[in-house]
Amino acid sequence: MQTLTLSLSGRFWDSHIYFGRLYLFDRDGAISTLSWDSYIDEWQVPTELKLAMMCAFSRSDYLYGSHWSRFFGDGEVKDLITSKFDRLSRILANASPEQWRFMVPHQQDNPFPFPHNDARIYSRRMYVASDAGLAHANCDKQSVRGISRRVTREWDCPLLSLATYSNSLAMAAGEEGLFEKRIGETWWEYSEELGEDDIKQVAKDACNQCEWAFYSIFGSSHQGQGFLASFEVDKKPWETSKKPPEFLFDEGSFDPKENEHPTRRFDSLVSAQSIFHDSGFSWANREKIYQASNGVIRTMRYVPWDEAPESRFQRLPDIHLAPWKGEVVSAGVAMFGTIVECENCLVVILSDGNCVTIPGEPVRWRVFPRSRHYENQLHVIYEDRLDVWSFNHDYFVDQSAKVSGLEHRF
Repeated sequence: MQTLTLSLSGRFWDSHIYFGRLYLFDRDGAISTLSWDSYIDEWQVPTELKLAMMCAFSRSDYLYGSHWSRFFGDGEVKDLITSKFDRLSRILANASPEQWRFMVPHQQDNPFPFPHNDARIYSRRMYVASDAGLAHANCDKQSVRGISRRVTREWDCPLLSLATYSNSLAMAAGEEGLFEKRIGETWWEYSEELGEDDIKQVAKDACNQCEWAFYSIFGSSHQGQGFLASFEVDKKPWETSKKPPEFLFDEGSFDPKENEHPTRRFDSLVSAQSIFHDSGFSWANREKIYQASNGVIRTMRYVPWDEAPESRFQRLPDIHLAPWKGEVVSAGVAMFGTIVECENCLVVILSDGNCVTIPGEPVRWRVFPRSRHYENQLHVIYEDRLDVWSFNHDYFVDQSAKVSGLEHRF
């Protein structure tokens, strides 16, 4: 199936999409906020391709879900849907700048320290990590501006990366290590009181990138091998719930009315070296852990609730990269596959086994695996534009059998 791409000219530093809005950090110190969903709805495509356009760029959830499995099992239905995305791809490939004429962004001065190192939107707040520390501001639709000018400075420790999960913020602070901050009510109880300002140090190992692996945190670093900060929770929630553990502890799925809050406690630091019995740059998200070296990407499925410790890391097939692509610079995991930034290109290893190579050196790229409506998007920023990639093959993939990409939670 053809991938879909929309390009927006400009000199951008970062981009985010959330709750119908596209936020663009300009390199001149401004922020532009666009009504993304409305613009996609107004995009001039044939009527019979309107739904495909919406599924591709504003409502990825429309085609996900177990209730569609019988339809997608019908070859004629699958061929029809695929043909619509293919037709749409050809139309968008020839789109002119005039298609963007109705996009009138709201512009404002950037209230955050600039340039920032990372940013995440969670529960209608934008959190920004920079050399000046951690800050946040509201970005809900009730704000007159796209982002409120009332910025709260949370912490002055220089930060490189952020990751959100269950009202908790994981923070990579380079040589200072990995930290965690509670930003709301979590589905777990902490086994000990948090430190000042609800911030605690999880690991002292160097950490340049972080992501949640269920209720544990994975720290990536080019200075070391990377590590899993492993946490444990009481068994009671999944013993009494009708949902299996992997669904129970997914984003927003825990219902305290049905389940008591479990206690979450630190277990140990598990090095990537001990997980893979090899060395290389490593990264993770939820149930997938990867390690790359010498053109080989090794893959593990992480099952933290397995009673047998030796069964918590399940080896999956390796993925191979062509030597000309170079060493891995950074990487991430999305629903539709694994994104690997190499020295000479950006590689998207799709969940269906295919590979998309995007040439050039990006300023920044970003995926939204915890989003409800934009989990099929990859944003790639270059010196003169933002490319919004839409991948729509994953609807037809057996979610439990994926080597590349996250399993979709129905």
